[in-house]
Amino acid sequence: MRLTNGEHHQFHSVIIDALNRTSVLMSNSDMFGVVSRYSENLQLQEAAMGKTRGSDRTLEVVQANRQRNQLDASFRLKVKSAMLEMDPLVREAGTRIMFILNKYGDVKQLSYDKKSSMMTVRNNEISETLKADLKTIGGEALFSDIARCNAEFTMSLSARGAEKVNAIQQKKVTETRLALDTDYRELVLNINAYAVFNTLHEYDAIIDQVNYQITYFRQLVSNRMARLAAEKKKEPLIPKEE
Repeated sequence: MRLTNGEHHQFHSVIIDALNRTSVLMSNSDMFGVVSRYSENLQLQEAAMGKTRGSDRTLEVVQANRQRNQLDASFRLKVKSAMLEMDPLVREAGTRIMFILNKYGDVKQLSYDKKSSMMTVRNNEISETLKADLKTIGGEALFSDIARCNAEFTMSLSARGAEKVNAIQQKKVTETRLALDTDYRELVLNINAYAVFNTLHEYDAIIDQVNYQITYFRQLVSNRMARLAAEKKKEPLIPKEE
C-alpha cells in the first residue's frame, strides 16, 4: 500500500514478465487464464496512469478573472474620457466604441465561460470595425491587453476543468491497483499450491523471483520512509502557545 502508483505498476510489470517466461505456468490452462487477466489489468493501469493529474488552478483562475475585469473597466474609462475630449474626432471615435460596449452590456455579470465567449465576440467586432477609432483615442495597447488576458483566462479555466477529468482518471488508477493486487494474491495462492504438489523446479524458481522483488520494493519503501523521517527531524520545532 505504501508503493507509489509508478512503483506499484513497476512491481506488477516485473512479476508478469517473470510469469510469462515460465513455461510451466503458461502451459497450465487455469494459471494461463489468471495471468492473462492480470496482464490485461496491468494494461488498464498503464492507460489510466497516462493521464497526468492536474494542478490546483482555482487561485490562478480567480486572479486571471480579476485582472481582465480591471483591464475592461480601465478601457471603459478610457472610452468615456475620449467622449469628453475637445477634439470632435476623438469624441466621435469614443462614442462609436462605447456603442458596441453598451450593446454587449456588462460582461462582468456573466458566468466565467459566457463572459469569455462574449468578450471574445465583442472584442473581435471592435477590432474589425473600429480599429481606426481605437488608434484615435489611444486605446490600442489597453485593448490588446484585454484580449490577451481573456485568452489567458480561457486557458486557465480549461486547465481547471481538466482537473475534474484527471480526478476521475485517478479513481481509475486506484481501481486498477485493487484489481492487480487481487489477481496477484490469487496467483500467489495458486503457485504455492502447485509448488507443494509438483516437483518441477520452475515453481520454486518463480517463487524465488517474486520474493526477490518483494524484498527489493520493501527496501525501496523503507529507504523512502527513513529519508522522510530524517527530513522531518530537520524541521524547526514550533513553540506551543501559552
